[in-house]
Amino acid sequence: MNDVFDDPELQAFMKANGIVHKPGMAADLMKELEPLLADEGFDDLEDLDALNAAMARAVERHNMELSTPIGKHRENALEVLRRFADAIAGGDEAAAHDLAEAIPINETKTIAAISHVIGIGTGLLQEWFADADLAPALATAYAPKVYVFPRSAARDLLLTIRDSDHPDPSHALIVRYGGKAALHGVLLAVAGALQAIADAEGSSVKETSRALLAPGAPQRRSVASPPPAPRMSVFGVIGVEQNPPPPPGPRLTLGDRAAIRDFAAWLEGAPGVTADGVTNARKVMRTLFLQARGDGLDLTDPADIPFFVDMVHETIDPGDPAADDVIDMIISSLDDYLHF
Repeated sequence: MNDVFDDPELQAFMKANGIVHKPGMAADLMKELEPLLADEGFDDLEDLDALNAAMARAVERHNMELSTPIGKHRENALEVLRRFADAIAGGDEAAAHDLAEAIPINETKTIAAISHVIGIGTGLLQEWFADADLAPALATAYAPKVYVFPRSAARDLLLTIRDSDHPDPSHALIVRYGGKAALHGVLLAVAGALQAIADAEGSSVKETSRALLAPGAPQRRSVASPPPAPRMSVFGVIGVEQNPPPPPGPRLTLGDRAAIRDFAAWLEGAPGVTADGVTNARKVMRTLFLQARGDGLDLTDPADIPFFVDMVHETIDPGDPAADDVIDMIISSLDDYLHF
């Protein structure tokens, strides 16, 4: 009987998704879980409920150990994150791609495993977003614009960490996207976070990554920030704001407003376009410009429009009955905007 894993189509699918068939993995896993099961005090193979409960706890501990490397393995993971961020910031997408593709499933003496990079990267993002000094800069963090990897996983990770206290965002990311896409998402998210911090500090990504990702650096690091501004009243200074308001959402630039205004003026002279049509088109374009700004894109730059279109396709749920109509409306609006 032929081995199902010899099927060329299955092999191609597995390779594309970073899946490796390794005979004996179940037996190897059980050997790794044996001491963890022993720690749980489990020794009754006939008690299935107890076995399942003990296995669940053992697997959870096993996964935690995989994603929280120490010593040299942690240093290797930090090195991957540093080099990837530096390559993206330097515009060398080929180097970033090659680096990501070279990350193995199992660690070596010199290269971190995929699970190590995902675990360390996600943990660092959680720490940075929880840091009172770093949080304002990270409010503007977004997944870098690249062609080599989809950005949806990175966007989801940044939003999850920024907007919630999810206990294990890396697990949710892997469940939704799979290990390889989750790895790419973590790499891009960390690169985007470092870029946002560097921009806020007026430094380079290389300098920032060396400070935040150095092997000997503390787990948390605060960026020097000015003291809270005095709060004024008609009676003078009455104290300082202990809880400053959250950073504002994306805003239109003067260039954005001018582009929307000029587009609307062009539509007014187009045959068959009513006043209501112009008003609706202006509202649609304003929404699209704001969405783009929130994702770090600039629709006044033609080079950013393909990235925005990709983002639209990745964001809209294809199962939504109105998905096709929404996408068609957005594409049509952008087409008019590009040609006005």
